[in-house]
Formats: sequence, C-alpha cells, structure tokens
Amino acid sequence: MKLGLQLYSVREEYALAPQKVLEQAKAAGFDAVEFFGPPSLPAGKLATMLREAGLCCCGWHVPVETLAADRLYYTAAYQQALGNKDLVVPWYDPQKLASAEDCARFAARLNEIAERLSPEGLFLGYHNHQAEFAPVEGKTAWEILLERTDSGVTFQYDIGNAAMGGQTDIYAALQATLGRCRTLHCKPFSHDTGFSAVLGRDSIDWERVVRQAKLAQNPPDFAILEYEGEGGWRDIADSAANLRGLLAK
Repeated sequence: MKLGLQLYSVREEYALAPQKVLEQAKAAGFDAVEFFGPPSLPAGKLATMLREAGLCCCGWHVPVETLAADRLYYTAAYQQALGNKDLVVPWYDPQKLASAEDCARFAARLNEIAERLSPEGLFLGYHNHQAEFAPVEGKTAWEILLERTDSGVTFQYDIGNAAMGGQTDIYAALQATLGRCRTLHCKPFSHDTGFSAVLGRDSIDWERVVRQAKLAQNPPDFAILEYEGEGGWRDIADSAANLRGLLAK
C-alpha cells in the first residue's frame, strides 16, 4: 500500500496556496493526495501541479449529486483528464439510511452509478461516517450496503469515523469490507481527545489494521490519512511517519 493524504485535512491552506500544500504533502512523505468537493482548477493544470510536486491523485470525494445522469459525463471527463480512477461519495444523509428499505434504495442508486462509470474505467466508492454503524433492523446500514451493492461498488472504510460512533467492532467491520476496499481511510481517533490525536498515539490499534489490510486477498492500493485535529502539519507529519513505518513492516 502507498500513502495518501486527504486534502480536507488542510483545506484552508489548500484553498489559498494549492501548489505549496502539494509540495508540503510530498515533503511529509506522502505518495499521493485525495481531493474533495467541486473542482476549483482545470484538470490539466491540476495534473501538472501534481506532476511537479511528485504526487499522484489517489481519489476524489465527490458529492453524489455530481454523479446524477445529467452531470456524470462532465464529472467522469474531468477525473479521466486528471488521471484519477476513484470517485468516492463522502457522505449520505443518515436519515435516508434509517431502514433496510432506505439502504436498499441507496444501494440500487450506487449500483446504477457504478455501472455507468465502469465503461469509462472509473470506480465508484462510498465513504462511511459513524451513522452507518447504527442498528438498522438487526443489521447496520454498512452491512446492508455491502450486501445489496454489486462488486463494482467499492467501499472506503474510515476507521476513525467508525470508532467514534462506539457502536461496532471496528476490526470486524474492516475485515468484512476488505476485498471491496480500494483505498483505506486512516483517521486517528482517541477516546480521550477525539480526532485531535496522532496516528499511532491514539486509541486505534493501527498495527492490527495494517496487518489485516495487507493480508486481504485484494489489499487496498492506498492507505489515506485524514486528520481532523488541531495540530496541523506537525501532527500530520508525525502520523504519516508512523503509518509509513507500519506499511513498511
């Protein structure tokens, strides 16, 4: 697995000085970055910036609305021009996942989008928060989505978000998701300080996580760090160094 950074971690800095942030990411030891939200730069220009920084794009968090039939062509064309293959829906209204029927309806929507993206060489993924692990008629929304989606739909498991809910065995959920997980979100989480934590000095057994991922039949291509604390680049760099050390074992 290679190491990526979700740029939402440094969103304010990136909005002001994108090239500088890309260079900082490279200096901190990242191989790639994952983008989020509507594009703010032409795909060609962004591809050049990545190349100059020595990085690649390991994904993009795209609102599900941008994947509607009337907008899908533009979204796909942009990602192809950038060289990105992974489009990930980063959030879905938890109130629309409150029943098994709701979850099945959303799974059908994901299947339809993934089927349209596949001929373009693109993958559709879904990224969890904590709500996906609340009980839904004897299961969780996450379990139902895994069951009701086709193999072409991938799942970007965010371990920190799952841990925050305190409602699930995060390692069992990871094991159930591996094989459908092209990229793994590694978000530090501490029971004492929440997301203000350094990976490797928080409440998650990251050595176990990395071992599980490596042993999967189809290991994720990227371990993507997403940091939501207040420590800035210091904590991001420390987290990256700790994660890179585990990936190298």
